[in-house]
Order: sequence, then C-alpha cells, then structure tokens
Amino acid sequence: MQPLRAYPPLMACLRFSFTFFAALISIFVICDVIANLLKSRPIHFPALEHPLRTLISTAMVAFVTGILLFAICWPWAATINEAGLRGRTFWGRSANIPWSDIGSVTEVTVKGLPSLVVASASSKRKIWLHVMGVDAANIYRHISAYAGPDNILAQWFTPKSA
Repeated sequence: MQPLRAYPPLMACLRFSFTFFAALISIFVICDVIANLLKSRPIHFPALEHPLRTLISTAMVAFVTGILLFAICWPWAATINEAGLRGRTFWGRSANIPWSDIGSVTEVTVKGLPSLVVASASSKRKIWLHVMGVDAANIYRHISAYAGPDNILAQWFTPKSA
C-alpha cells in the first residue's frame, strides 16, 4: 500500500470559501435592512443596485480565498505510512509519530476549519491534521492497514453505518 497524503481537497476549500462569503454578504444585507427599518429610512443597499457586479466580485473573492486556503493546507498535509504519521506541528515544524506512540487525538476547529491534533504519548510532539472534506474511508483503510482498526486515530475515521 502506498503512503497517503491527507489534506483538504480543492473543492472542499472552495465550498468553505463560497459558503463563508455567502453568509457574510447575507449578514451585511440583513443588518443594513434592519438598521434602515429602525431609523425609518427606505431600504437602500448600494450593492443591490448592481447585483450582477456584486455577485461576480463576491464570487471572485471567494474563489481566490478558496485557492489560497488550499495553497495553505496543501503543504501542511500529513503523510500516513507504515512507520506512522508524519505531519506539521502548529508552528509548521515537521514531526513524526509512530503508530504505537499516538497518545491522544483531539478534535479542534480553527477559524471554522475542522482539524485533529494527534499527540504523542512519549513526547510533546503534536501533529495537526486538517480534515475538512478529506476521504475518511480511504484514510481509515490506510490507518487500519498500517496500525490496525483499533488504533485511536483509526477510530476517528471509522466509516459510519447508515
């Protein structure tokens, strides 16, 4: 079995970015409408005077942000191989944790991005594994093949029965 690099795919980064900016624009519009209603003014939102230009510019910003998010996450990919998990610490330093040395796995969310912090049992090493949109079944197959299905990290990616 070939080693597997685990990182958020481009489509997951774009989906996150477009969802974020759609929510942001919606909040701005709702707040503007409420503020105008409270001040007894007519509802006027300059961005809605040119809706196509607003949609295109928002989509362009969301697209570029999604590409940047992918460009940031790709170098932080964790590698799953027979020796263990190799990835980056919070500060970007490379670290290796053998399968038998994984002490804990903690789910964290950083600015809305789901991640797992895999900590070593024998040292202070912690690897950050970004899991937004990853193929959990494929990661589970690899971890199970290398470390067994009872491994603490494999349990996080165990396929959910319907």
